[in-house]
Amino acid sequence: MEPRNLTLFDIPGCGLQCLAASLPETGCSLADINCICGSNALTHTLAACMLANCTVQDTLGTSRVQADLCNLSNESEKQTLILYTSIVYSIAFLFVVFRMVGKTVSRRLGWDDMAVVSALLLTAVPLGCILRSAQDGFGEHLWNLQDGKLLPILRYIYISWVTYVVVLCLLKVSLLLFYLGVFTTPRFRKTAFCALGFILVNNFVVFFMTVFACKPVSLFWDRDIKNGRCINIQALGYTVSASAMVQDIILLALPLTFLRQLQMKRARKIGVGFMFAIGTFGTVATAMRLPSLSTFKISIDPTWDYVPVTKWSQLELAVCFICISLPSIRVLVSKIVPTSVKDFLSSKAGISKISNNSASNTTSNKLRRPDVQSREGQSSTRGTSMSARWFQSVHLASSKRQSKSTGDAHIEGEYDSTNPLWHKDNQPEDIEMILVEDSKAKTYANVVPK
Repeated sequence: MEPRNLTLFDIPGCGLQCLAASLPETGCSLADINCICGSNALTHTLAACMLANCTVQDTLGTSRVQADLCNLSNESEKQTLILYTSIVYSIAFLFVVFRMVGKTVSRRLGWDDMAVVSALLLTAVPLGCILRSAQDGFGEHLWNLQDGKLLPILRYIYISWVTYVVVLCLLKVSLLLFYLGVFTTPRFRKTAFCALGFILVNNFVVFFMTVFACKPVSLFWDRDIKNGRCINIQALGYTVSASAMVQDIILLALPLTFLRQLQMKRARKIGVGFMFAIGTFGTVATAMRLPSLSTFKISIDPTWDYVPVTKWSQLELAVCFICISLPSIRVLVSKIVPTSVKDFLSSKAGISKISNNSASNTTSNKLRRPDVQSREGQSSTRGTSMSARWFQSVHLASSKRQSKSTGDAHIEGEYDSTNPLWHKDNQPEDIEMILVEDSKAKTYANVVPK
């Protein structure tokens, strides 16, 4: 027996009452199916009426009739959501593992690592809830759900949302603990602990508001409860994102403010500042998550409307895990990269720097007057001659002392392999720098071992 097409008379009684009450406001008649299907105002009015008065089963039956009459979409995000969730959390897990390996190699495990690992373990809760809800139909439209599946899906979404707030808080705390391990001045520590207190209090308030968004709490997932109420879920979502962005700004400004007081070159400051800024790049993902909150509200089609915000929330957490792990991963990479590769890169950078300096000196010399260049050349020649004579005298003195102590004769200018200072590749100026490294040395014997 082939299934027949549904009609308006297949709508449950509660749905028909809401439809009849909503039609006068839109100007559509009960027989005008095209007007009913094309009216957005009717859709919103009917949804509000059914959420307030009808059971979940009535809502499900009405939506199925609407989908059949209006040829609504049967598209599904279920498989995409499962794949997306698996990939995102796998990447976050790998970055945290690399972070812990880097910290172990550098022997700098601390409280910030404990916070990160705790956040990662806690992330398994929303991961399992999302995957389980996707198997039940999360990512499908309401009219494609099986009977009795909406309530467990909404319960899983609620658990994921609450856990998301806690994980985000742990990631912020871990970054602040990392700062405390880097800056040890009393002033910074006082400021950091004040920021830590603000973050903890702020997230506790957000967590409390999230848990008790509905009264009773079960009203969030049990839409058959009609004697309760919920706060504006969408406004709460915007509040959570706004507080996360404020915390990111504080975590970014805190180290950069004290970094300005350090005595180091500007290029070094920029590099260190960028390292600190990496940990707060999660605020970009938070900002990109804001548009998805437009569908995050008490909806008549929550299994479809909550998918975008779920995806962006997962991406935000993954980006946070990645960013706070990058500084430690850099240490791991520096340990893994072969010394030959690092030497090659350093030599290339050195050659480039020397070439630039030579070109700059050549240009500046060409701009000088001839008489100045002549005087400088004479001075350089005299300096070189004096350096050469000084080198020869030091070499001769060293040879005589070694001859007296060992009985071996060393001819002036002969290479002595037993003395680490004498190397065939060393230039007089190089050895001079080695010998005079200790400016307080009184004698040659204090500098060169006999």
